[in-house]
Amino acid sequence: MLSTLLQEIDFKDRRTALASKNQFKVQFLNQELSNLSVKPEFLDYFSQIFPTGDIEQTFEDIVHTLNFSLPVQLLLALSLALSSNVRISGVGIQILKHKLMDYYNLGRP
Repeated sequence: MLSTLLQEIDFKDRRTALASKNQFKVQFLNQELSNLSVKPEFLDYFSQIFPTGDIEQTFEDIVHTLNFSLPVQLLLALSLALSSNVRISGVGIQILKHKLMDYYNLGRP
């Protein structure tokens, strides 16, 4: 179900994604991803349901639209980096490096 929501919602345009017709879908997706992110199997699950295409841009569009905190972004990036799909994994490693630098630049250990 979450895979379908990730594909149905147009994250490229934040206003469209947050429009009234998608509002419930976005809220539900945000809630479910947040709830699932604390479960150990989430790392495998998220990389499997992530939409294909421009992975880095899609990732940024999703986390921006859903307003995920940096720790959640790190978890999502780690999930992509651990993907069994070589292409997703490679891009996930790059995203994870950028997010770790963002975290470090905030003065976090």
